This record gives sequence, structure tokens and C-alpha cells, in this order.
Amino acid sequence: MNNDQTNRVTMFKTTIGVLDENEVIWNPMVPFADAVTRFKNKVSAIDTAAQKQERPTGATEDRAGARDALEDALFLMCEALGVLAHTSRDQDLIALTDITRSGIDKLDVEALSNRAATVLAQANARKSELTTLKVTQQNIDELTQALLEYNEVKSGPRQATTARMVQTEALATLIREANDIL
Repeated sequence: MNNDQTNRVTMFKTTIGVLDENEVIWNPMVPFADAVTRFKNKVSAIDTAAQKQERPTGATEDRAGARDALEDALFLMCEALGVLAHTSRDQDLIALTDITRSGIDKLDVEALSNRAATVLAQANARKSELTTLKVTQQNIDELTQALLEYNEVKSGPRQATTARMVQTEALATLIREANDIL
């Protein structure tokens, strides 16, 4: 909330305090009592929206953690596949797996996801050959899971920003509605 909205909500809560102190006076008046109830409900909705707007989501940290897990699993699988590529002189596989740790760090969001999917496909195609290098199905599953989690959270920060923007717009509407009730 901005300062104007905060001040307005403070004024609303002060008004509720005064109304509560004088409830015996206005309670018998049904239209007034109905307006007070609607007003209190609206102020409660404002508080809820403000909490949702201001609460950090952690989406950026989630994405960073998922990226780190994917980078680790991808690097290890590239190393194993690279050994197979050099042994069999498979130039396409050499090109795919010839990447350093810092090279993986430099990949953008989509490039990392695409590279991991391609490496995963190659690992699945060469499972029997990878077992000679002590690469198990569990290692392939780790890469699969890391890729799935990364793809799931990679747009999280953008979605969190959008959700906060929606709450910001809702706050303005709720405050205007509460003001109209007054």
C-alpha cells in the first residue's frame, strides 16, 4: 500500500473504533447497522488484500534452487555422455556435451531447459552404455526430476509479480468501496 492508502485504512479503523464505542446509539437503526457491517467486512477485505500484496513469495529463490539442481545434474550427465561421445567419436554428442560449468551458468532460462531436455533424451537413448560408467537409472531420474521442477518454477517470479499487481489494483477498488459506504 502507498501512504495515501495506508492513511485511509488507518482512518477507516479509527472510524470502526468510534462506531464500536457508540454501538448502543446506532445499533437499533437497521440501515445504519447494515452499513457498519458492510464497512467492517470491507475493511477486513482490505487487510487481507494488503497482506497478500506485501507478502514475499520466494519465487525467485525457488527458481534459483531449481536452476542450481538442474545445472548440477546436467553437468554430471554431460560429463558421462562426453566420455561416451569421445570413445565412439560421435561428433554430434561431443558438441552437445562439450560445456563447462561456467558455460552452463551462462545459459539463459530457455537455453538451459532445452539443453537439459536434449541431454536427457541422449541419456535415455544410451542407458546401457552409461551403466558401464556407473550412471544409473537413478541418475537419469534425478536429471528428469530437476528438469521438471525447473520448468515448473522458471516463470514463478513473473507470476508472483502479476499476482501482487492484481492485489494492488484490488486494494484501490476495496478502499474506494469502503469510502463509498462511509
